[in-house]
Amino acid sequence: MDIKVDNITSTKNFTNSTCTPTVNIGEFTLYSLIPAALIVVVLSFTIQRVKRRHYCNGYPGLVHPIDFLRYDRNRFAHAAAFGATAGGCLQIFEKKFYIFGISASSSSWLMMLDSLAAVLVIGFSYYPIFACLSTDYEILGSVLGLFYTLSWLIIKLITVIECPNGMATDDNFIAYIGVPGYSVLSNLPEICCLSYISFTFIRNFMQRIRNQQTDTKAVLFVASVHQFAHVRSILKFTKRYYRNRNTDDTTQSSTTTKLVRKFMYHPKAEFKYPTRILATFLVAQIAVYKIAFVYGFVGFESFRILKGIFYVGEYLKLANVHNPKQNASLSETHRLFTLITQGIAVLQVSWTVATISSCLLILFYSLHMISCIRKHLLRLYCGSTSFLPQKKFSPTLTMAHSLRYSGYQIGYILWGFIISQVFLFVIAVLVAYFIVLPIMGEIPPVLLNFLVSIWPSIAFSAAAYFIQYLLSRYCLLKNRGKDGLVVDNRRLLSNAAYFLFFYNIILGLFSALFRLLESLVLGILFISRLDKSLLIRGYESWDSGYNAYLGFLHVEYHYNHPGAAVFCQLLIDSIKDDSSVNNRNSINTYVEEGHQASSQRANRTISRLARNRWLVAVTLLNNKSLIDHRRTKFIDTFTLSKRNNNDSDDDLLLFQE
Repeated sequence: MDIKVDNITSTKNFTNSTCTPTVNIGEFTLYSLIPAALIVVVLSFTIQRVKRRHYCNGYPGLVHPIDFLRYDRNRFAHAAAFGATAGGCLQIFEKKFYIFGISASSSSWLMMLDSLAAVLVIGFSYYPIFACLSTDYEILGSVLGLFYTLSWLIIKLITVIECPNGMATDDNFIAYIGVPGYSVLSNLPEICCLSYISFTFIRNFMQRIRNQQTDTKAVLFVASVHQFAHVRSILKFTKRYYRNRNTDDTTQSSTTTKLVRKFMYHPKAEFKYPTRILATFLVAQIAVYKIAFVYGFVGFESFRILKGIFYVGEYLKLANVHNPKQNASLSETHRLFTLITQGIAVLQVSWTVATISSCLLILFYSLHMISCIRKHLLRLYCGSTSFLPQKKFSPTLTMAHSLRYSGYQIGYILWGFIISQVFLFVIAVLVAYFIVLPIMGEIPPVLLNFLVSIWPSIAFSAAAYFIQYLLSRYCLLKNRGKDGLVVDNRRLLSNAAYFLFFYNIILGLFSALFRLLESLVLGILFISRLDKSLLIRGYESWDSGYNAYLGFLHVEYHYNHPGAAVFCQLLIDSIKDDSSVNNRNSINTYVEEGHQASSQRANRTISRLARNRWLVAVTLLNNKSLIDHRRTKFIDTFTLSKRNNNDSDDDLLLFQE
């Protein structure tokens, strides 16, 4: 009997050639602290202290890497700088970066202290990149930042070129079995981020030189361009507003069009995502990419090697058989090995499908969360807080929750990827064994037999559910429910409620199981989403991830509200001297055109009081919610309360209209 052994020797060679790069990344990280400290010291002499300015004329000052409370000009470069740190963060998480030279067998306290020191080392080694991007002296920051960033980029490229397949280490299974291009694919995100940062430094330097500008302290701008655009869009009169008020959206577009618009992203020029959001989700996606690459390939190769081992075992088993009387046992052995190899193949395919599906799911959730952040911030800017819990946190807790948001969001996304990958892997295996293989005729249709046995229960539950719906629609409610909750037949309602009381007990038993299953599935799939709480209403405060998201929203709302920022900018511009008119021209282009027109007509002989009353009337017609906040409303209410009841009722009705 000939047995075909499929690629027994096709598994990777376990004795992969050792590759040691010229420069060790860990040692380079430690040595980079010296130029990092020098760059920080140089930049500190460009910043004045707020207090004790009589010492050394206020120099040096405290350098800050990034201002999360403002929209800075290098948002994407700062996000790329955070993305460049993703590899170092994962090395700490994987226990591959030690400061004190300890081993994995050391005490837990010593390992924890070493991890904390490693976080500080990696953070300070990338600190000059952020500081050079944030400094107001762009020429100096661009030169220093470019040389420092290029040094990191060159070291990364040298490591990738010398060891494209990775290094053969005992704690890295992928590098041990030799994956082609492992080092290239693993370091590709960091290389792209460092390249973009270098390009940003070159661009900033060339713009400064082209404009013939020297390094000076930047002019104070509280409001950004998009914030002026946001205020302008609010104050701008649009005919579409009045046209849509008297028309129904359902008559304007079809269901397909509304569905397409729902899943399409519509950019808005009056809104820009904060740097913190861009950095958080970029680091999260890079970390998911690196983990998915290792996670998926380790599982795939493990099942592949295991399959090859069983092929070898079957071949040796059959080669040692010489007695013809053992044909029966030989057939059983061959069938057993066939089932095992078939199961390993199912696990291998299911693992790959689950890994790819989990990556796509996390990517979709991340894009959706970014869109939800914009929606929630815009609703807060409009004063709508209906989507927030009623319980309010103190300012201290709000700021503490806000500080935790970025780290929590990245950690939740990573755990969401791992948990959803395992969950989808189990689902894929069940689908393969209960649906795919029975259809192919490989195994008996166990699921079909089980469904046939429980089919009466499923049919009864579905029939009882729809019968109650049809009974409520056509027999119990007047005019099929179009007139509201108006009962049309009370006696029939009483009889139906009496007999269905006993049937719904049975339905409740099945519904409880489905409720538990639905909660489990939604909890697993939505664990990475912090914009929604997984706990029921009233217990949202127990969800630390959701609290971190709420803290971020409140801090962002208080410090980057477009209306407040534009108002402060107008106040700052109003107190400047006449010599700063040229600086205000760049801002005035974004101010409402109506204000400019009003200033041009100021010399006309028109009653200012009449014009202001007309503007107030138009504003109140366009924004009826402002009527309740007018000072005259409270005065009129107090006056009308002293009148007789009949007159006061008529006057109040007229006032409300």
